[in-house]
Amino acid sequence: MLYPTTTITYPGGPYKLPPGNLFVLQIDLAVGQTATLVMRQQAPDPTHLPQDLSIRCHISHKPGGGSVIENPPNAASWHLSGLQSDAVVLYDVSTLEEPEWNAIKIGLMPGRYWLNVLNLVNESNTFSLDIAFGG
Repeated sequence: MLYPTTTITYPGGPYKLPPGNLFVLQIDLAVGQTATLVMRQQAPDPTHLPQDLSIRCHISHKPGGGSVIENPPNAASWHLSGLQSDAVVLYDVSTLEEPEWNAIKIGLMPGRYWLNVLNLVNESNTFSLDIAFGG
């Protein structure tokens, strides 16, 4: 892999992401299921705030793989912010309608996917992650 990669487990966190490192988390999406990921960049040291938008995330078929979304390119990944939580909803596109929630929505066939979280800068970053499965 291009970046030093660590597989993380959930629940856990906050997750401290070293400079230039990739964290991956396995997500299994079942038939008729949604997975809502709520993520936020955090400041591990309140006297030194991290650079905003310095963490990039995407969903892939394998750890460290390319995004499951190719077009449009601006939908292939998202950046975390310290100002607000980012909600991402993965949903079974074969049995469910697109959710009407205010979130990034990714329709997928049931199966195994990976959340990829990459630190883009030369300083450590910290992020939180909450996952709720529904159906």
